[in-house]
Amino acid sequence: MSSFARTIQSTENPDYVEEILLRDEGAIPLPLIPSIANVGDYIYLVYDGKIIGRAKISEIDPHPGSMRIGSTQNLYHYRSRIIYRAGWERPNIDIYIRGFQGIRYLNRLGFGELDQESWLAPYSLEATGDAARFAN
Repeated sequence: MSSFARTIQSTENPDYVEEILLRDEGAIPLPLIPSIANVGDYIYLVYDGKIIGRAKISEIDPHPGSMRIGSTQNLYHYRSRIIYRAGWERPNIDIYIRGFQGIRYLNRLGFGELDQESWLAPYSLEATGDAARFAN
């Protein structure tokens, strides 16, 4: 597999990051077109020095565009987007990783075995204990 990781800036609001992980489907904008990733591989999110979730890639949209991102809704110009439709799985343990810009393939980071591991079911409000916090 050619799964890769994408970093969320450590200055991002943690509540916004949690909202991303609670989405069943969505798009992650990228500054480039992933050259070796395929549908069925995973995209991993890195935040605050840890891998916090992964989602199976449903589609790679190679068309550039713009979208509002982050808790501040800044306009981000992307070269491609990763579309996911099955929610985010969360790791069973803390997986620490050094931050970076752009994307990094897991094999090149020494984390290629993560694709083979069983992770916890997709994030849910009940699983994280945050149902009351996001009720309104």
